Amino acid sequence: TAHTFGEFDLFVDGQPVSFPRSKSKELLAYLIDRQGGGISRATAAAVLWEDSHYDRSMQKQLDVIIRSLRSALEAVGAEDIFELDSGTMRIVPEKLDCDLYRFLSGNTDAVNSYRGEYMNAYAWANMTEAFLTRTQNRIK
Repeated sequence: TAHTFGEFDLFVDGQPVSFPRSKSKELLAYLIDRQGGGISRATAAAVLWEDSHYDRSMQKQLDVIIRSLRSALEAVGAEDIFELDSGTMRIVPEKLDCDLYRFLSGNTDAVNSYRGEYMNAYAWANMTEAFLTRTQNRIK
C-alpha cells in the first residue's frame, strides 16, 4: 500500500517499508506519481539530483540507488511492483494499492481523505498536488 497524501510511505502487510537510502524512496515515490509511465535513467537522475550533470559519476550513483530500491522491495516481497527493462523503469500500478490511484479513479473515500497535501518532501510533487486540489474542488 502506497500512501501519497501528506508524507510518502510504502507499507507491506501493514508494516512500513524501510529504505536505507532516501533517494531510493524518492525514486519509488516519483515512479508511483508517474502511474506506471516509464522513465529513463537520465530522467530519474534529473529528478533525484535536479542541478547535477548526468555524467558517469551520476550514472554510478543512480546504479546504487536502483540497487538499494530493489533490495528494499525484495526484503519485503514486493519486488514485483518495480520493473527495469532496457534502461527504462516503471512501477506496476496494478500491483499496489495507492491513495492517489483510488482518488484518480473517483473513489469517494480517497477523494474525501485528500487534505491538500501530496508527497510533501518532494518539490517535483507540487504539480500533482495542485492538480489533485483542483480536481477535489471541482468534485465537491
